[in-house]
Amino acid sequence: MTAQTYPHKSGDFTIIGPECFTDESASVIAYKGENYYPQRQVKIAEELDALPVGSVVRDSLKRVFERWQLAGWQSAGPTLTSEIRLPATVLDSPRVAQ
Repeated sequence: MTAQTYPHKSGDFTIIGPECFTDESASVIAYKGENYYPQRQVKIAEELDALPVGSVVRDSLKRVFERWQLAGWQSAGPTLTSEIRLPATVLDSPRVAQ
């Protein structure tokens, strides 16, 4: 049996390692049956405003915020502020049907 070398192509997929692969867009990595998406950066207020309710971000000061339906962005910790310092990393965002 020949040892596999990684990464290598297999049809429309790139095999990164045992039980780990991605498609040509590299927008998702599948590992042991779970899908992982890269974290994206929000750099301007308009991108922040476009995130759906339920999104969670970590701002440049490492504070975590969640977007609520009526209250807008709220700190998820002891910080009593709703001011998010950009850039921010999107930690979680519900998928919205388009």
